[in-house]
Amino acid sequence: MASAKWALANSGSWYVAADWSPGAVPGSVAGSDDVATIDAPGSYVVSVGNTGATTIGSVNLNAPGATLSVSGGGLSVKTALTLNSGTLQLQGTLQGGSLILNGGVFAPSYNSGSGVATLSGVRVQGTLDLGGGSSLGQLTLLNNTTFVAQDGASPGTILLGGDILTFGDSTQLDNVSFNSSNSSGFYSSTLNFGNASDAAGKVVTFGKNAALNVFAGNVVTLGGKGTLVNGGVINVAGSLTIGSLVSLAQASQPGTLTVQSGGTLSFGTAGSTTQLTGLAGAQIAGTLAIGGNITTAALTSGLARIIHEKCAIKAKSLTSFATMRTGCLMEFFAMKSLAQAFGGLGRFRAI
Repeated sequence: MASAKWALANSGSWYVAADWSPGAVPGSVAGSDDVATIDAPGSYVVSVGNTGATTIGSVNLNAPGATLSVSGGGLSVKTALTLNSGTLQLQGTLQGGSLILNGGVFAPSYNSGSGVATLSGVRVQGTLDLGGGSSLGQLTLLNNTTFVAQDGASPGTILLGGDILTFGDSTQLDNVSFNSSNSSGFYSSTLNFGNASDAAGKVVTFGKNAALNVFAGNVVTLGGKGTLVNGGVINVAGSLTIGSLVSLAQASQPGTLTVQSGGTLSFGTAGSTTQLTGLAGAQIAGTLAIGGNITTAALTSGLARIIHEKCAIKAKSLTSFATMRTGCLMEFFAMKSLAQAFGGLGRFRAI
């Protein structure tokens, strides 16, 4: 194992030996456990991955004016990449090891010339803020990337902050919270389940310690193609929109879904068929807006078991209805049949 330090106060390529002290490129020997430290003063960019994948033992970024730019083939880390200060600009793949976020800026983005920002099989320690960079944050998660808090044990946090996070494969997540923002103001973020063009959808399962929190004034859209199996917590104070190719389902140990007063949960688009199995046991005090059709099966396992205090349900059409206790105002644009709709007190209006 060898140690190397960036020796310049200006930008350069990771692969130039003269730019390092003591004059050797870290990770240049296959299978090495080299340690690279970037702590030189000044404002500069160190570029890695543009000539292919690089493997190293660990990296320490500890210079406020420095940027480590990972692109192309990316960077494979055996132990840890520790971000204490400076900027980690990710436009390629960071693979393996731990990403320890003690400070600085994490800036994931898409660049047509250098690739998609991806965390593959990484253990993220600390708050992952996708909105740290100056451009739109776009990040893909692969190969069971996991999250913990700064203490290394408590649940981790991902701040969406108006950016795009994509689940690149099916996965089970626990011990992590996806939060729409960390400050007041309007943020519109997207969680993609792969791509809408994928032959098979991605299935993302929330364990009991996983959560999605949509704060007031924020919008989160579930896009792509796949299923969110909820065994954790979904809390909506802002607006959560579930795309027409995304389904919401319950885990074998069901989680909770709460739409607070003033919050909105929207499903589907005109002409789509909404799958509502994940609404079983939901507590809705805000608005449930359904853009497409509701099927009998969806009602039986979903809406039929919702108990509301007060809310609004809006839908384009209704083919049948199962027993539901509700205090809701229910609005439907088309009505074919109504059977046992009122198990409790509610109001109904056909439009």
